[in-house]
Amino acid sequence: MKALVFGGTGKVGAAVALDLAKDDEVEKVGIVGRRKSALEKTRKWIGSKKVVMHSLDITDKKETRNLMKKYDVGVTALPDRRTSYKFVEAGIDSGLNIVDMLEEYHRRPDPYEIEGLEFPKGMSLDEYGDWLHNKAIKNGVTFVDGMGFAPGLSNVTLGEGIRKMDTSEIAVARVGGIPSKEAAQNHPLRYMITWAFDHVLREYMIKLKVIKNGKIVEVDAATDREKFRFNQLNKDEELECAITPGMPSFLYTRPQLKEFAEKTVRWPGHWAGVQALKECGLLDITQVQFKEKKIVPRPFLL
Repeated sequence: MKALVFGGTGKVGAAVALDLAKDDEVEKVGIVGRRKSALEKTRKWIGSKKVVMHSLDITDKKETRNLMKKYDVGVTALPDRRTSYKFVEAGIDSGLNIVDMLEEYHRRPDPYEIEGLEFPKGMSLDEYGDWLHNKAIKNGVTFVDGMGFAPGLSNVTLGEGIRKMDTSEIAVARVGGIPSKEAAQNHPLRYMITWAFDHVLREYMIKLKVIKNGKIVEVDAATDREKFRFNQLNKDEELECAITPGMPSFLYTRPQLKEFAEKTVRWPGHWAGVQALKECGLLDITQVQFKEKKIVPRPFLL
């Protein structure tokens, strides 16, 4: 099998390429990125003769599709929805079986802060999702979406838990990565940036759908904060979580649930800090006047 990794120079993409290179069934691992120096650094880090570098801009439709036709499966670890959907569309057109780690439910793309996602004029996002789905079926493409850490492992583990129970009415997926307690004390918001932080802040600001009292309802992200104690695996810590987007397929595939939400875990104090930033307008994306200049608060803060 020949595997192609887009975003192969990032931390997640490089780890994916490393795992693929260790697999005996994989004979070739292509890593895709825009900068040759970054590709070379990743290739040396992996240290496998299977790795082949491809310097490419995903917005180049012709070159992207030509490259995809030389591989059996493609994986994307791209950081935003604009590039992620370009990968999806190119893969489906090229007949490449694909895995995407960013977006969990392409049939119903999230309508808020679409991060430059481009879709055909005159088509709604839901129609675009169905169009991609039907085209994948027509082209014989297997497309696994949202298969990363969260979404991904969260879907699999929560789904398995539901299957093992006789009846399930309430499901909450607590997800997220947090730094050590010692490291967290040295960082604002008790957090250390390990993911694309503009995308993280987007997920704190948008509206999303959850299940409440047996009905699908729209709520604000970063709400319904909950304190809980984690006392497993030789740990005993007080933590907090709040609603974030990430697993919308459960709204449609688990109709028996009366309550469902994904919640991101952080150290105490993080969500209160986020709320303060929101109330100050520092996470807004509407342009404002600041002295003699116009700025957009969130990119300015970043």
